[in-house]
Amino acid sequence: MGVSCKRLLVLAACIRGAYLAGNLLLSHYIADYDTSASLLSESCDSTWPEAVAAAPQPRPWVVWDSVFSHRIAACGYEYEQFSAFFPGLSGLVRLLRTTGLFAGANGFAVASLAINNCLFLLSVVLLARLNETFLQDDKVSATAVLVFILSPASIHHCMAYTEALFTAASWLGLYCLYCRGSSSTAALAFAVSSATRSNGLLNAGFLLHEHGRRLLKAWPHSKAAALWQALQAVAFSAVAAVPYFAYMLFGYRQFCTGVYAEQQRPWCSKALPSAYGYVQDVYWNVGFLRYYEWSQIPNFLIASPTLIMSLWGALAYACAQPHLLLTGGLLTQQQLERWFRGSNSSKVGCGGCDRHQRAIGSSDPPKKQDSCCSSKRCAFWVTVIVGYWQYVCSSSGIVDESALDGATAAADASVLPVKQPPRIPGVAYQPLRQRQLEVSATKQPVGNRDGQQQQQQQQRAADAKQVQHGRQVTADGTAAAAAAAAGAAAEREETQPGCSCSFGRAFYSPGVAVFVVHWLLLTLVCLAVVHIQVATRLLSSCVPLYWFAALLMLHKGGVLRWLLWWYCFAFMGVGAVFFTNFFPWT
Repeated sequence: MGVSCKRLLVLAACIRGAYLAGNLLLSHYIADYDTSASLLSESCDSTWPEAVAAAPQPRPWVVWDSVFSHRIAACGYEYEQFSAFFPGLSGLVRLLRTTGLFAGANGFAVASLAINNCLFLLSVVLLARLNETFLQDDKVSATAVLVFILSPASIHHCMAYTEALFTAASWLGLYCLYCRGSSSTAALAFAVSSATRSNGLLNAGFLLHEHGRRLLKAWPHSKAAALWQALQAVAFSAVAAVPYFAYMLFGYRQFCTGVYAEQQRPWCSKALPSAYGYVQDVYWNVGFLRYYEWSQIPNFLIASPTLIMSLWGALAYACAQPHLLLTGGLLTQQQLERWFRGSNSSKVGCGGCDRHQRAIGSSDPPKKQDSCCSSKRCAFWVTVIVGYWQYVCSSSGIVDESALDGATAAADASVLPVKQPPRIPGVAYQPLRQRQLEVSATKQPVGNRDGQQQQQQQQRAADAKQVQHGRQVTADGTAAAAAAAAGAAAEREETQPGCSCSFGRAFYSPGVAVFVVHWLLLTLVCLAVVHIQVATRLLSSCVPLYWFAALLMLHKGGVLRWLLWWYCFAFMGVGAVFFTNFFPWT
């Protein structure tokens, strides 16, 4: 039985209505820290903002970046500085106002609130549907949705900001792509996201990933079908990216064409002219590691909870499934191992390819050798990195060894370890007794190899029939390792009654790898490039953030669970006070 979307919508609407009412009261009784919100004007006066600064009008829900979006919706891109704001939200509000529903001085604020809060409710439903597809656990799905409803970035999802539109468009594209299998609709949804924020361009990677997966699946059977998937990947990803490059072209035509060369802006003469990149660099001081200053420590503290959780979740997935993270879920570790073994056992390997080219009289054997061996060399290094990462994680006790493809599988491809749900680093560690049993079971003394092999033959029949907690022990596994893993699983279920093992398997499944890669990439961008205080709202559109938060809340009680909930409530409350009254809170 899935989570009731009707109940979730009612809950989300009630919480959002109470939140907006609280914002209105706080704005009424608390004086604004800054009066920049008074710069709003419906008339496109050339002396803006000086002309309207003397006649302030209280509009509590249009502050900070919303002022620029309001001006763009009313008058277009008058100044070069406005190029830092994509036209998605402003264009949608302007289109909605042409219907006459939101006229008057406060029309932009009311229209933006109506659009963003409706899109927020849509995002609640889309997240619930994605949870059903990937998590398949009602309790975890409801918890993840509740975390999104009480998100620390809630203030930005209900005000005149781009977060609500971007999140709804991105999640609609994910829902169409992975739940409905419609790449065309997903491409259109991703196109809306790339017209709303610059990081929407990354959403095209989901289309490339999905069609790349289909290409690899079709390649052994039909080269024509694989080629068709490649063409679809290029076409749909191009559709998703068109608004981004169209906006760059619009900026060039707006500020560079029809202007004398000596009057052109510096960015106009670059090979890839971008008004957005220039404005972010010059006016907003956005650049690599530019924000690492002692004066920015408070902003780092504001963003630290979300950044720590993001790095923690990516590390947990990397320790559990390093091969999936490296390949984006396109190749399993067994496929990588078969690929690597094939490069060693093939008669026409790297050296064989060279000899074959010389035999047929090729005039350029080194080039042929590179084309023959590049894929196998790549597989070799991926296998080395995966093995080393597993060793580091298992040696430091970060992740449960039973969740990984252990050293026995690397040494002997015929032995497959018993898979258990991976543990989360810092939440619960594997008992030392279990590790010792597994290590001792995999060791084989040199003098007793014959006896070990005979004993294994006798135990294979019993191993094949043994089922512990719904898991069939493979006939190639050892009885000692299987009994130790089953005993540890039973011990964990007894000591942690709230543990959702099915969710543990779902979060570390191959389908989640592409989400984690996208999540990790945005986290690294936040740490290295952007203003660090926007990390909370920038990462609020990443689905794995809520999945991992729900995992921590359900798998770990006590202090950690309450810290996470209080973090959500505290940031909602502080954001309502600071943001609405124009205090520093972006």
